[in-house]
Amino acid sequence: MKILFFSPYLSILELKDFSKNNSGFGIARSLYVVEDVKKGDTVSAENVRSIRPRFGLHLKYIEKVLGSTFVQNPEKGTPLSFNLIKTDSDE
Repeated sequence: MKILFFSPYLSILELKDFSKNNSGFGIARSLYVVEDVKKGDTVSAENVRSIRPRFGLHLKYIEKVLGSTFVQNPEKGTPLSFNLIKTDSDE
């Protein structure tokens, strides 16, 4: 049986097939911005959370990104990526 996954971030032509051979890609959790933030705001547990699907940063980076500063103005629902934030190691 094939599992089809559709995300509002993908066009209909990019409908993904997540069968057993794909190791659950898309079903796993990742880090997302959960409220509108502005450039200069600090990454916190209130504005970044672990949710499905897996299009944002892996959960292993949570400690690295908490306390970082946003360098863009991501909207609620944006998958978190390193190009949205400035970490301590970037300095």
